[in-house]
Amino acid sequence: PAHCIVIGHSEGAYLAPELAVEDDSVAGLLLLEGAARSLDQITRWQVRTQLERQGIQGTALDQALAQQDQYTAFVKTSQGGWADYTVEQLQEAMPWLTDGAAIQLKATPLSLQWLRQYYVDDPEATLQAVDVPVLVVNGEKDAQVPSSEAERIAEALRNGGNGEVTVVVLPDLNHLLRHHPEEPNLVYRHLDEPVDPRVLETLTRWAVDRLL
Repeated sequence: PAHCIVIGHSEGAYLAPELAVEDDSVAGLLLLEGAARSLDQITRWQVRTQLERQGIQGTALDQALAQQDQYTAFVKTSQGGWADYTVEQLQEAMPWLTDGAAIQLKATPLSLQWLRQYYVDDPEATLQAVDVPVLVVNGEKDAQVPSSEAERIAEALRNGGNGEVTVVVLPDLNHLLRHHPEEPNLVYRHLDEPVDPRVLETLTRWAVDRLL
């Protein structure tokens, strides 16, 4: 019981620190492909990065980011779910939405409640309250979370007084922990391959060194 480690990947890396703060039986955290910034900021980075990789810049890029900011503002101030809003209400908040796009948004399986929770959450505040050893592993080729978030996580932990923080950024590793030699992208062609062995080696070595 004294050696229980919580592993969180992606969204799980938001949740694992909350468990460590709430439950003193957690002996350590392994945070994989996580972020210190809230989901709205990560999503904005995703939008900007993908558009820039497509060669979109200048006014077109600014317009797309402005639309994303309107979407974010709506989500943060919303109540209930998508079904609670009419097409007209969605278009009032996001004037660029066509009727078809608004209808599609109402039908999306991506829960508005879920989005709102992560858009308004403050992951850094939670990280600053974590007082157990933490290993942070991010991939250099992650197209969903910038690899620089690893150091942001570490900075938040250290700012809270945690002196047992280890950061590893693995080259050619994508968001799903697979070897990814290509340029970063959201087309995962390596799902039939196992998790990169460097990940398992890093996690095992850290756990043995810290807790056994």
